[in-house]
Amino acid sequence: MIVFSNRNNSPFGGLGCMVFGILSLVALFYILRGLYFLLWWAAPVLFALALILNWRQVAETGKSFIRLLQHRPLSGILLALISIFAFPLLALYLFLAALGGRRMAQATGRFGAPFNAGSRNAQQQPEDEFVEFEEIESKPKKTGKTDGQNGAPPTDRNQYEDLIE
Repeated sequence: MIVFSNRNNSPFGGLGCMVFGILSLVALFYILRGLYFLLWWAAPVLFALALILNWRQVAETGKSFIRLLQHRPLSGILLALISIFAFPLLALYLFLAALGGRRMAQATGRFGAPFNAGSRNAQQQPEDEFVEFEEIESKPKKTGKTDGQNGAPPTDRNQYEDLIE
């Protein structure tokens, strides 16, 4: 029989873990606040870069916001208020979406499929190319059904019927 015992003779018990957790949360708060401050100053540049990279993505985001206002006005107003206070996050989202859309256009352009018919990156469909091939001689299928045993015609009797009777 194995008995587990606590060899921790600390008078504080689990208080040290709780203090460490609280200090970690405070440090995380200050790190995120610093990143938000940097994003606040970089937001206009990110927004301009998003427009330069793929203005259609920014327009599509605006259209979806207008659709949200039309279908669910309360949610649209709430989102507008949030996006005013979180403009750096919105600018970062638009920049990453434009960058991802551009990468997607480049990837599909590499494989010959146009990403968007109206874009300047669209490629024309390749013309049909003929591939040389060699015809292989084929034999017609046998039309007679067999039961799989030496090509004999199928019988109405099952091989296990003798066991049942």
